[in-house]
Amino acid sequence: MHFSKYYNCPMNGLSHRRTNVPWLFYDDQPGLAVRVLTASPFPENFSFKWGEQVQNTKLAFLAALYDVRGKFIAWRSLQGGLLQLCPDTSKRLNAAYDFGTTYDQNCELSVSKILHDFPEPVFYDVYLSYRGSDSQQNIWPVPVLNLNLQYNDQFVNLGNNVNNWLLTRRIFLVDTLSGRENTLSSPPRVIRIASKITISISLVPGTHKGTVYPPLMTVEYTDIQVQNPESQTVKVFFSVQYEMNQADSVTQTDVALGVLGGLAVLWSLLKTAAWKRRIGSQVIDLQVRCRLPKIRRTT
Repeated sequence: MHFSKYYNCPMNGLSHRRTNVPWLFYDDQPGLAVRVLTASPFPENFSFKWGEQVQNTKLAFLAALYDVRGKFIAWRSLQGGLLQLCPDTSKRLNAAYDFGTTYDQNCELSVSKILHDFPEPVFYDVYLSYRGSDSQQNIWPVPVLNLNLQYNDQFVNLGNNVNNWLLTRRIFLVDTLSGRENTLSSPPRVIRIASKITISISLVPGTHKGTVYPPLMTVEYTDIQVQNPESQTVKVFFSVQYEMNQADSVTQTDVALGVLGGLAVLWSLLKTAAWKRRIGSQVIDLQVRCRLPKIRRTT
C-alpha cells in the first residue's frame, strides 16, 4: 500500500499545531482535551460488518514513522499489527480495526527478543483516514493520552478529570536506547516498553448511525531493569474499546425490554390459544388471561 499521497492530504484538528516544528503535544490550556475529543464528531460515519450497509466497516488507521534522529521513514497502515507487539495471524491482528469490534490482546514477550527486534526507537504519529465530501483523501490526527506524562511534578493523565488531561501526538513501542550507559554500543540497563495501548472510540449520543467522536489512544509505559534477558519476560496489552453515553444505553435497554416483553405476552397468548383449542374451548376467558405471566421491569 502506497502512502505518498498523504504528504499533501488535508489534516483536521490542527489549530493548536505550530508550523515548521514537529507536532509533539497539544497546548496546555485547561479543558482543551475535552474540546479536542468531543467538540465535533468524526466527519465520516461507520457501519457494522454484519449490517445492511457494508461501507466503512474498517477503521483506516495509519501512521507516519520517524527514526530516533527525527527523519521521516514512511507511511504505514496499522493493519498487519504495526502497533501490536503480540504476534498473531493477519486475520486476528486486523480484526482490531473492524468497526464495533471490542478487541483484547495480551501476551508475554521475551526481553531478549525485544532487544533483538528493537535496536533503537521508532516513533509513530497516528492518524485516521477518511474521504471528504469531495471524495478527497483526508487524515485526522489521533490524540494520545500518555499515562506516564508528568506536568509540574504531577501525573496529570492518571485521573478521570478530562479537563486536566494533556494530550500528546507521538508514541513509541520500545526504547532500548535511552537506558544505555557510557556508549551507545553498550547494552541497555533499562528498557522502556509500551506495555498497554488502548484505542477508545466514543459513539455520539442520539445518532444511531455509526457516528463517533475522534478516537483516543491511551498508552502506558513500563520500565524494565535488564538483568537476565534470556529469562526475563514482560506482559503487554493491546485493546480497542467502544464507549456509549449511559443515557443512550438505558434508552436502548428500555426499548429492547419493551419489545421482548411484548413478544413474551404474544407467545403466551398463542400457547394458551393452542391449549384451549386442544381442550375444545374457542375463547380465552378472563380467568385464563389473569393467569398469563406479568412482565415487569424494575428500575
